[in-house]
Amino acid sequence: MSGAAEGRKRQRAVMATDSDWQALKERADAAGMDVSRFILERLTAPVAVPVDPVLTRDLAVAVARIERMVRVLYEVEKERVEGSAGADTWQALVRRAGARIDAEEALG
Repeated sequence: MSGAAEGRKRQRAVMATDSDWQALKERADAAGMDVSRFILERLTAPVAVPVDPVLTRDLAVAVARIERMVRVLYEVEKERVEGSAGADTWQALVRRAGARIDAEEALG
């Protein structure tokens, strides 16, 4: 399809009761738009997500605890592997695990 044809407006249909349509028309008029533009603006506008400061703080605390636990586990496992198999083995294991995780993340 050409760029001109893609940008061409087409008529669409919306099912609504008379009272719903009247309310929609009044809101569009109040916004200074026709009904089509009002509907498109409302449906494509970004949605503001309210931020709960308590939840945000609690989430930050939980993430910090998880990060610390992961770091502790990393250090414990590193000491264990290096103590029994050496630093080269640890580095090879970390590279292989990182490659597997990268591959999984690439799959989405």
